[in-house]
Amino acid sequence: MPGQFISVIFPSEREIPLTVADYENNLLTVYIDSTTLQKRFMEKKKVLLKGPLGKPLKYKGKKLLGIIKDKKNYLDILYPLKVGKRLGMEVKVYCLENCQDLEFETTDKIEGDMIISSAPKEDLHKLPSDSFVYLRWVKMNCTLGVCGECEYKGVIACVEGPFVQVSRIVDKRESVL
Repeated sequence: MPGQFISVIFPSEREIPLTVADYENNLLTVYIDSTTLQKRFMEKKKVLLKGPLGKPLKYKGKKLLGIIKDKKNYLDILYPLKVGKRLGMEVKVYCLENCQDLEFETTDKIEGDMIISSAPKEDLHKLPSDSFVYLRWVKMNCTLGVCGECEYKGVIACVEGPFVQVSRIVDKRESVL
């Protein structure tokens, strides 16, 4: 479901959480930014997938707005945006700053029935409190909420996320100081 993630397991080695880029007609697509990781995939005869993990997004309204900082952030929200479009929602994406390489407009007016975003911690105060943010900067380890590695301001990202409502992790009073 949109808003969830998977974990790739290299048997007897390690586990790596990955964002779902798309899932349609039983075909799962993920983006792997690291050439080192891409090479490891090609060398392996077998990898295991664990998931879906995390909490799926619940769509509401007719207008879905995506807010990003750069290309990597866009890939974090691409699948939820695609599903919103498939559900008949009007979908629009804006950048918090200058994203000419992605051809998205910048805006200070962030309004929509549902808002999802992927942005750095330092930009969270720019987002509406009822929007959902992808916790990209949180390190995930066990992906089951047991180890506590992904805890951020009381939220266990691998269980309650990776999309979390901004109001749960940002104190708006902090951004004014």
